[in-house]
Amino acid sequence: MYDLVVVGAGPAGYTAALYAKRYDLDVVVVGEELGGLCNEAYIVENWPGTEEIEGQKLMNNMQEQIEGIGVEVKQEKVERIGRNDTFLLETDNETLEARSVILALGADKRRLDIEGEEDLVGRGVSYCVTCDGPLYRGSEVAVIGGADSGLKASMLLAEYAEKVQVFEATDEITAEEIMFQRCRGNDKIEINTGMVPQKFVGEDELEKIVFENGEEVEVDGAFIEIGSVPNRSIEKIGEEEVQRDEDGFIEISEDMSTNIEGVFSAGDVTTGSNKMRQILTAAAEGAVAAFSAYRYVGEKKL
Repeated sequence: MYDLVVVGAGPAGYTAALYAKRYDLDVVVVGEELGGLCNEAYIVENWPGTEEIEGQKLMNNMQEQIEGIGVEVKQEKVERIGRNDTFLLETDNETLEARSVILALGADKRRLDIEGEEDLVGRGVSYCVTCDGPLYRGSEVAVIGGADSGLKASMLLAEYAEKVQVFEATDEITAEEIMFQRCRGNDKIEINTGMVPQKFVGEDELEKIVFENGEEVEVDGAFIEIGSVPNRSIEKIGEEEVQRDEDGFIEISEDMSTNIEGVFSAGDVTTGSNKMRQILTAAAEGAVAAFSAYRYVGEKKL
């Protein structure tokens, strides 16, 4: 029996566990992907007190910190959560019992959902520059998306590829000005606006991208960086649905509570922090959620 099970092993989940342990709760973190999407961040430059750090290194630091104070981290997938007097979390390996739950499910990469995308994943179409960028040394690649994640991906790809073409669907780049200027100053990077992908073409591997304006661009690889969508792996607690907004984000109160008593949520999956979806805001929500779980367990004398 745990006081708290944190579902999700990203910055929100790790910070929730850190604070829960300081409140002397018996807490465990369960996550299918340790570190979450933050592992794919090439360089993090807005984590306070640190000029720059690799995303994976930052997540490793967080995990080592909580394990160092006695928090167990389990790399398992929570497949369903039942409820009687307590919560029963069924993973792909075991069943855990808890007095309270924090859903720190994070987000998943958004897909274009266009022709050829699904067929060519892993054969030229990718969602992870950190993972697959080194495979394209000396090649010509495309990045779909002109926001912060797209331009950061382009900067990393420019270290490997011969040419990087950025394609943004709207008529203007929405990334931070500092990142935009860095890309403009890189001779390997070309930025194109008003370009909406229509389909990916290729037999055994990606050969070209066809755009809605009729243009066709031959590339060796395409990296899709068009943001993320909230993770929907947990939709119900027992028979009760977790309330979400029209975009799929878990609706929370200011104390991170959901519509289900004893269930809290934090991070990119929530409606909190004006949906900024930053490592910093995820961590902050995790801290608040842990304090709320602590109060819940105490007030209910569980």
